[in-house]
Amino acid sequence: MELLTDRVAVVTGGGRGMGKLEAELFAEQGASVILTDVDEENGQAVADAITKTGGDARFVAADVSEEADWESLLAMIDETYGRLDILVNNAGILRNQTVTEETVEGWERVLGVDLRGVWLGMKHAIPAMIDSGGGSVVNISSIWGLRGGDGVSASYHAAKGGVTVLTKNAAVAYGSDGVRVNSIHPGYIRQDVDEGEEPDHGPPTEEIPQGRFATGDEIADTALFLASDMASYVNGEDIAVDGGWLAK
Repeated sequence: MELLTDRVAVVTGGGRGMGKLEAELFAEQGASVILTDVDEENGQAVADAITKTGGDARFVAADVSEEADWESLLAMIDETYGRLDILVNNAGILRNQTVTEETVEGWERVLGVDLRGVWLGMKHAIPAMIDSGGGSVVNISSIWGLRGGDGVSASYHAAKGGVTVLTKNAAVAYGSDGVRVNSIHPGYIRQDVDEGEEPDHGPPTEEIPQGRFATGDEIADTALFLASDMASYVNGEDIAVDGGWLAK
């Protein structure tokens, strides 16, 4: 049985990586998926591929840090679908500078995408969800939104930490309106590495309790759980998908 039949879902940063996998999985599970990205070529390719395999998807070019793009997107969704049920705030960027190395321009750009973009998405999507009778917001944070790491990527840590608490704030504010808001905190993810090879970034895999990195599909599966009725009483939670890394 499809878990998202008749649902309308927005996935930001859907042109590649986790966003691509989330958009594909949600469409497989019956949702009408609107995926956004600043990368128009890849975003459109993902939507086209979903459509060719029988799914319902469309691409909308949008910068999540720009409120006008959110306003245009929600107007299109209202006109086309008349409802919104799911928002996955997946879009994000990363810089590696420390607190003393980061520039004002770099700081503002990372927080603009990674934190302001999440806030703007909820600001405009939650009222549409309330009008639809409720919904689910899934904010993609990070394990680095829960701990300080090794002292680099200060702007990224700040943004992802902000997403963690902003998620809880929204969960409290809109739970009585039928809108659930949760965050996912991915650990290290295997990307473009053959099975058996050691990734060239992150800790040695033996330092992870499960002995391996995550796959992108495992993050997408968690997003599906939170978006679906299987998580109907899960609200305001920060869920680490990290193989036990934070448990140490």
